[in-house]
Amino acid sequence: MLLSGGLDSSVLAYLMRPPVCVTVRYRGQDRLDESWIAAAIARDIGAELVVVEPDTADFTTVLLHMINALDYPRGNAAVFSECMAYRAIAARGIKVVVGGLGPDEFLMGYVRQALVLFGPEAVLDAGLESYRPLAGKLLHTAGSRWSRRRPSPG
Repeated sequence: MLLSGGLDSSVLAYLMRPPVCVTVRYRGQDRLDESWIAAAIARDIGAELVVVEPDTADFTTVLLHMINALDYPRGNAAVFSECMAYRAIAARGIKVVVGGLGPDEFLMGYVRQALVLFGPEAVLDAGLESYRPLAGKLLHTAGSRWSRRRPSPG
């Protein structure tokens, strides 16, 4: 099972109790590292945790493979991490893997959760200025009128 340490994969790990969990982390990226959460969950459910730490050499090695596997130019920052996790899974002979994609989006996504839990100032102060319009829509005062009108072109 892919276990990031986020809400989605953590819930699935507790429900499924897989024997092996795989997480990806990057050296020097402590702010984004959830492997310590994945380790705690794996320990709690009695699963082996495989921690994959890709580097630039790994990226150059798998880049052409990723492009060919995707078959068309698409993707996001997670594609490389997922590719490295799947390679570690395949190397162990595991044929079926479950990921946690979906529940966090069902619950409005991490940034939206942060807007509600910590307030728009915390999100904007973290450098996520592009979420300002969403903050206005999500956090308008209950019972107040919210205009769906688009601004007139000026």
